[in-house]
Amino acid sequence: MTLPVTFAPLLDQVESLFALHTNPKVHKKAGHELVTDLDLILSQEIQKFSTARNIHLLSEEEDDKQLQYPMLILDPIDGTKEFVRGLPEYALSLAYMDSPFFSSPKNWGWIYNPVLAKFNIPCRTPGKLLGFVSRSEWDDGLYANFNSSAIELRPVGSIAFKLSLLAGNYCDFVITLKDKNLWDIAGGTIECHQQNFKLFHKTKQMESFNTIRYTAPMTWCRAELFSTIADFFKL
Repeated sequence: MTLPVTFAPLLDQVESLFALHTNPKVHKKAGHELVTDLDLILSQEIQKFSTARNIHLLSEEEDDKQLQYPMLILDPIDGTKEFVRGLPEYALSLAYMDSPFFSSPKNWGWIYNPVLAKFNIPCRTPGKLLGFVSRSEWDDGLYANFNSSAIELRPVGSIAFKLSLLAGNYCDFVITLKDKNLWDIAGGTIECHQQNFKLFHKTKQMESFNTIRYTAPMTWCRAELFSTIADFFKL
């Protein structure tokens, strides 16, 4: 995917900010979720960029939560817990959506992990589908009863990071059994769609985003694999 030249300075700035702020302060939001100073800095700088170009920004860390196309959709650090713990399973998720439809040719997604080289990509087992699932969902035991000789599950932090790995063909599917916000999944969904991986909400293939909050389950995979995955998880 080739990003528009207009956005190149923004992506360079994001990379520089991650390099400058390797140990940011950590705070707790009202709902006890973690947020770092770097989250806030990234959101503020991307807000300046979008305002200067009259592009609406939907960000986890900004108050304006309207869907207003065209727009940038941002999660400054998806996988904050992993980031704080020093695990290389987090990412900035950024999407530009010209319209709600995934297929719009002007759409693009960018998932940036500055420490990707430190992540040990799981090896595939011959003859098995490999699926990446949420590390927190795994730790909560949500996958304890799913066993198959044909499907292997591996826990990985950050839904955005997992979707980027899927788009790179490092696994066969990604599934979540907990609800997600649009900023969690927009960038990765666009990346995946452009590599012919589809998003299924429960059992229906999605073609667009029309709200901010999405209920589980959600599955990203190639269309021809969905029935096998749906049967396994009893979707």
